[in-house]
Amino acid sequence: MQVEVRSIPGSYLTAWIEDESPDVVITSPWDDTVSEGSITLAGYVADRNITSVLTIANGVTNQITVAGGNFTTGITISGPTKITVSAQDSTGTIRTALLCLDGDMLPESIEKQYGFDPLNPDSDSALTAENEAGNGIPDGYEVLGGQNPENTRLPAFVKAKVGGDLFKDDTDDDGLSDYFEVMLLGPFGDVRYADYNGDGIPDAGDDLDQDGLTNADEQLYGTDPLVADTDKDGLQDDHEVEVTGTVPTKADSDDDGLSDDSEIRLGTLPLNFDTDGDGVRDGDETYTSGSGNSTLGTTVSVTGKGDLGKQLRFHSVATTGGLNTSVLISPVVDISLNGSFDSARITMQYAPAPGLNPANLSLCYYDRAQGRYVPVASQVDAANHTVSADVTHFSSWGIFEVKNLLALYKMVSDYNNEAYNGLQPGIPQPGDTLLVPYDSTLTMTYLGGTAGYNNVFGLWSPFRKQYGTGHGTTPGTSFNLGTFKQGTELIFYDDNGAGNTWLSGPYSRNPDRVAHAYIRPIACDTWLLGWEDMYGGGDKDYDDVVLNLTFTRTARVDSDGDGLYDDVEIHGFKD
Repeated sequence: MQVEVRSIPGSYLTAWIEDESPDVVITSPWDDTVSEGSITLAGYVADRNITSVLTIANGVTNQITVAGGNFTTGITISGPTKITVSAQDSTGTIRTALLCLDGDMLPESIEKQYGFDPLNPDSDSALTAENEAGNGIPDGYEVLGGQNPENTRLPAFVKAKVGGDLFKDDTDDDGLSDYFEVMLLGPFGDVRYADYNGDGIPDAGDDLDQDGLTNADEQLYGTDPLVADTDKDGLQDDHEVEVTGTVPTKADSDDDGLSDDSEIRLGTLPLNFDTDGDGVRDGDETYTSGSGNSTLGTTVSVTGKGDLGKQLRFHSVATTGGLNTSVLISPVVDISLNGSFDSARITMQYAPAPGLNPANLSLCYYDRAQGRYVPVASQVDAANHTVSADVTHFSSWGIFEVKNLLALYKMVSDYNNEAYNGLQPGIPQPGDTLLVPYDSTLTMTYLGGTAGYNNVFGLWSPFRKQYGTGHGTTPGTSFNLGTFKQGTELIFYDDNGAGNTWLSGPYSRNPDRVAHAYIRPIACDTWLLGWEDMYGGGDKDYDDVVLNLTFTRTARVDSDGDGLYDDVEIHGFKD
């Protein structure tokens, strides 16, 4: 038997030793969390001849039946309470167990071990120099002994639960504080054992996250021993400590708006707020950065404020907009960026194939509004099998044989239009004209716009009439433009209020010799008209004013009354 006694000089101790195991044992509650309300009292008796026990709590006595050697009952307590459980054993001896509860989170045995009063939730420890009594801190929340800063030490009740020494920062003397082992190592550490996993390496020397820093290092630098990149800035903890000298617990060491890894990638100094000394913090400067996805054969360089390349995302797109994929030469890749940018360049790879003419290749983006892929000016590097383009937006992109793509669209467009005996143009481009496809009435609906100008829009020919303004007309407002004969060219206008009036159709109609209107079919009866209101064409996304044009045939003939219009029977239709 080994007995440990703690005291301070001048104190009196009373010790007693029983010569046998107790016959009555209380097992619950153990952690002393309740001082007011209901608790479940449970335990067992060693003498199986005992059939009941007596409980006394707050002056109330109850007889509890023992079943299979176990007893349990509900008790209501009010304030610090001393509970007595007693029973008479086979020899006629009264056996008693005591439980003191004060709701301070410390079990009675721990309170007695460390000199607290088990019936006073805010008592003084007889084993410390300071007087903790009445300081407003429950005994279980006291932080006792130790030399570490208080915010890196554990309260008494936590130390008690994990088997730690309430008076020591490092119970097992392994160089790792109990706080570090409990709060950071968690299930991979134990305050009682210096080599928790028994691998022959002290816990302080383990490197659980394999970041090149031992647990002792991680404790020193304040990093997470289970995460290789504590601050999630893209730099591993050991690299920040040993190479860059940056703060491994702070993603932006110099608070300049750029994360440490971005500074290294962009060539700025991660510990200098203003690398070039121009008075502008690094995070507000303009850079060209990039990213890519080798599996999808796509790279993007982007220019703008900050490290935009880090924010680029690439995803494979399964849909090809209903196209025959024989015209598609690469994967379709959805490219996204959370933020604005000044300019960007996309480069995609293709696999060379017999009969493939690189001169016919172009990058195309998927225009959701018209449900088709739109080619952009592209540069082909036949030697390296890449196609590149400068772009103004990100969406779904792919490499197409553009002549075949346009021919396919034209075939579908013309074939469907023939079913209506109309004159719908083929593949739309800015500057195309719009001819009335058949005798019909025309409804124009304002869909909205992004322009800063308050554009006035309307019809220029065959008659001139204003219908609305970009800022004054509610999106969704429709206008009946009247009835028109098949083959009539409709010319629309946009007046930006800054001295410029733009006409739809060929660029030659406009003083800057730029096509400002983009008219494209989105169904056999419906066209979309988008305007660019800036002199010179602006950003050419044709969304400053957007209008929907819907034709309604004035008369269709079914001569034989079979339910099919004559033009459908003559020309057929394609779905």
